[in-house]
Amino acid sequence: MNRSSAPPARFGRDVIIAGLANLVRSLRNLLLIPLFTGYLSIAHYGEWELLTTAVVLLIPWATCGLNGALLRFLPGKADPEIREGFYSIFFFVLLSSGAFACALWALSGPLGRLGPLAPLELFGPAIAAVLVSSSLLSLVQSYFRAFRQMLSHSALNLAQNFGELLLIAYLLQHEAPIVTALWALGLTRGLLLAIGLLRIIATMGFARPKFTSLGEYLAYALPQIPNSLFYRLYDSADRFFLYAFIGSAAVGTYAAAYMAGSLFTTLISPIHTVLFPAMAALWNQGKSPEIGAYLTQTIRISALIVFPALAGAAIIAEPLMDLLIRDETGPIAGYYLLLATSFVVFAFGIPCGDLLLTAGQNRRIVALNGGLAVANLVLNLMLVPALGLWGAIASTLACH
Repeated sequence: MNRSSAPPARFGRDVIIAGLANLVRSLRNLLLIPLFTGYLSIAHYGEWELLTTAVVLLIPWATCGLNGALLRFLPGKADPEIREGFYSIFFFVLLSSGAFACALWALSGPLGRLGPLAPLELFGPAIAAVLVSSSLLSLVQSYFRAFRQMLSHSALNLAQNFGELLLIAYLLQHEAPIVTALWALGLTRGLLLAIGLLRIIATMGFARPKFTSLGEYLAYALPQIPNSLFYRLYDSADRFFLYAFIGSAAVGTYAAAYMAGSLFTTLISPIHTVLFPAMAALWNQGKSPEIGAYLTQTIRISALIVFPALAGAAIIAEPLMDLLIRDETGPIAGYYLLLATSFVVFAFGIPCGDLLLTAGQNRRIVALNGGLAVANLVLNLMLVPALGLWGAIASTLACH
């Protein structure tokens, strides 16, 4: 059977399924904030945010950016090509992420003797385990997304997010250290990786890869690594500036407001989750003129969703922030509203970026994100020492 693009009638159904899963995932991320601040402190939440951000920054290097190649090249292909392509990517990433994790583990001791990197000596092995399991799990999730198997994709996401939430809640309640929570993340993601991989094998069988197209995939994916790094830098560099100039408590406060504000992108991210593989399938089948209709409807529906939601956010800003962060005396509601506005602006750029990736315009994406990363670093360096949290928020809004 050819796993070609799903008919247009399925597009709306897939968006709804992905939307429900993304909503629950976002609620999980929000629930983590009062969990950490309730059992530990806003400073500990800031430390957790820095560690998980570091893992996210490392994943594109460990995977060589091959998630994007899987989404770009496999939709619309025949089963033998899909099987060869997926297992080639999976086993290559297994080796690359394993080697990357071993190097990190070996270097965590020597690097931990340097003052600013002292936590690595304690957290290095746990971060290595999370890195491997996260890298491989992301490939399995990308497979389900690529072929619009949104029920499997959403079920895996929900199991991951709720499993991690319950496990972390249990550990924090029993006063376990943060490093134990990191090991729990690695274990949860490893288990879900096994479940997802077994599902894929049951669906299309297993074949030893010949790595026939791996060179083509890497040629597409490797230039995306700097792009991913640039994006992550302009998305998360402000946390490291806040930590350096103010401290981990400021990181925790900013991350809480940032997480709540990002819900405005999450509201329409299900559309983009389905849109990219749908465009890739049409492109691979020579039906690129049909992409315009998808983009037009995406922009219209996004506007209908996010603008009323932003108006409602102005009403609930203060009680929402009081619920997330207890005993916070700063203007947290103001932080939240500015970041919410920032993410609304950002949301309308996502489908345009997906179109450029579909068309193979990688250099334009790299140039764009590279410019944004440099601008964000410069703005943070100028504004955070002078304005604190307001400076980080201003730099985020400018780049979005």
